[in-house]
This record gives sequence, C-alpha cells and structure tokens, in this order.
Amino acid sequence: FPKIESFSGIYDAQGYKIIAQSDKTKPLFGTVTGTITRLIVEMGTNTVQNGGAILCNELNGGTISYCNIQGNVTGVTAGGIVNTMNSGLVEYCCFTGNVRASGVLVLGYNIGGYAGGICAIQYGGEIKGSMVASPSNIHGATAIGLASASGITNEGWSWGSQPQIDVTSCYSQAKVTSNGTTNDIASGRGVTTTNSYSD
Repeated sequence: FPKIESFSGIYDAQGYKIIAQSDKTKPLFGTVTGTITRLIVEMGTNTVQNGGAILCNELNGGTISYCNIQGNVTGVTAGGIVNTMNSGLVEYCCFTGNVRASGVLVLGYNIGGYAGGICAIQYGGEIKGSMVASPSNIHGATAIGLASASGITNEGWSWGSQPQIDVTSCYSQAKVTSNGTTNDIASGRGVTTTNSYSD
C-alpha cells in the first residue's frame, strides 16, 4: 500500500479491509493529526520491513479508533500500530502479529531498540481499551543491551519534565522479550497504567 505522508482529515473505513499482498517498507500513514477509524489491515505473513509500524509512523494529536491490525513489522524502533506517539489517542484497537526492533549504535550511542505491541515510543497521549492478541511476539534488541520491549507501549521520556502518558483498560497476550528491559504492559516511570492486564 502507498504511504499517505500527512493526514489531518477523518478517514472512516466503515469496517472495510486492506489486504497486503507482499512485504512493505513503510506504514500506511506517515504523520496523523486527524482521525482514522474502523479500519482493518491484514498482512498475512507479510512484513513492513524497517518501517516502524503498520498503520501510522507518527501520531500528533490525532485519534486512531476501532482499528484491527494484523501483520509483522521491523525497524530501529517498531510498534504494531503506531511507531511514535507524541500526543493524541489510540482507543479500542487490536493488534496481532510480530514486532521486532533492532537498535543501532551511532558514535557509541544507542539509538532505538524500542518495541511495543501498540506503540513503540510514547511521549504523550493515551492508549485506551486496546488489545494485543495471541500469538503476538514483541522483541527489542540493541548491541549494548539497552532495548525496551512492552506488550502495549514504551515511555519515550528519560529526563526532565514530561506530559501525561496514560495506558487505560488495555490487555496484552503477547510474548515479550528483549536483551534489555521487558514489561507485559508498559515501561517507563512516567506512564500511568490503569485497569490493564496481561497473560
């Protein structure tokens, strides 16, 4: 599928389905400030290779709701539905598939390695009422063991003041692994997790 670089409108798919016939190199949407709702994406065994996410690369104040996403994704950072969430809302969505983030070393500094079932890195906003279904696998790896993998999301802030980051009424059945830290729901000191569970 072609990438829509920037989207600020309302896309109501009304339950229609996009089926990928081959591997892809980028998510369906780039930066989203609008609303995407009631969309189904099925990739089968295909993968968004080094693309960071299947549906959205960056969520900036927009809303993704009632979407069902199935497939595989890899990247320096990788999330099943969203790669980077700066603000906005992901609600009542489901992801099933495999997420693998492979961080890199740049001038001795670790870059990436964040893997999340819904979102790779979350700097703000809320993920609500969403699920990562079995048999999903979430894996993060870096060369120096500083990866972070979580069933739902990872906090992006590591210093200074930060906005509110919420994970509410979410559920993960994913197998979560990394050569750094793992969390069945969400990682990071700034994440407020409420009524969220894993098994």
